[in-house]
Amino acid sequence: MKTTPEKKPNKLPAPRKRKSNRGRKQFDGKDVNDVLQKLEQTAAMDASVEEMAFYAGISTTAYYEYVKVHPKFLDRINALRNKPVLAARQRVIQGIEESYDNAMKYLERKKKAEFSPKVEVFQESNISLELEDGTQRTLDGIFGLIEKRAETITPVVTAKDR
Repeated sequence: MKTTPEKKPNKLPAPRKRKSNRGRKQFDGKDVNDVLQKLEQTAAMDASVEEMAFYAGISTTAYYEYVKVHPKFLDRINALRNKPVLAARQRVIQGIEESYDNAMKYLERKKKAEFSPKVEVFQESNISLELEDGTQRTLDGIFGLIEKRAETITPVVTAKDR
């Protein structure tokens, strides 16, 4: 007859082996392709990192950890963020073709030296007001400073003036 060994009643069970040594799953177990697609969609709208992470359902820390390991993805995100600016530029150029005013506004901002509207104000009349003595001296002093300052200003010559 065979005898079976007796079990020791106070022995703890052996610890379970882990399947892997990895910790928390990337993006909390969400499908990586879905998360990346949502990040790209919101980047194309020039969303902030907080907005992108919220839309994708991840934390900003998870986003930063991912782009630290995948710098090419960060390059893609930065490139996508320029998409709205390029769309706006394209619309501006289309607007130039549609309207003279749109064309002038564009030139006023891009070629300021040539097309910027300048306002020049000249005062050549004498104004007489009945003022108290102290107020009159203050105004005389202010006008004197303005005249001295005007003498030191160098006129700006634009392409139109040449």
